[in-house]
Amino acid sequence: IYNNKPSFLFGEWIDSTGDPLYHDAYKFANRSGISELDFGVNGAMRNVFAGNHNFSELDGVISTENANFTWPNDLVTFFDSHDQPRLLSMNNNHNRLQEAMAFLITCRGIPVILYGDEQYLHNDTNDGKDPYNRVAMTPASFNTTSTAYKLISKLAGLRQANDALGYGTWRQRWINNDVYIYERQFF
Repeated sequence: IYNNKPSFLFGEWIDSTGDPLYHDAYKFANRSGISELDFGVNGAMRNVFAGNHNFSELDGVISTENANFTWPNDLVTFFDSHDQPRLLSMNNNHNRLQEAMAFLITCRGIPVILYGDEQYLHNDTNDGKDPYNRVAMTPASFNTTSTAYKLISKLAGLRQANDALGYGTWRQRWINNDVYIYERQFF
């Protein structure tokens, strides 16, 4: 849906805290059954894992979306995309990237990992903005022994074997500025 005013773009919204079209986004998803890209979680993950914001920001977005969307497990979750500087360009810290990956794969939603994140791929020219966020990946640079690659492999296997990670409910168990403990439960 597009017009010359700021508008809801099919499957996308900015976030649940101030986007005037957020209501239209979840209403559309709830009535059509068509999933959307979860820009709310995207922004909160980038703020927490690259900007060192408190986990309460991420918890607040997830709580709001879980209350508004009928099928929050169908939202497409991500922290890097071809439209944004990569997380490593925002904060060149492999541990924070790996924490973001672990969160993404275990949180509710359908996780999408941008190519090259498993290789710590990034180019910080022009702050990593387009086109430097779309770094070419060569076969010679591909490494199946990187920590990020192994983490994705292990957690993807866990997600496939445990239905709670794909279909379960979400419940925050404990949170402070630096720690976020949540529970996924399926039946």
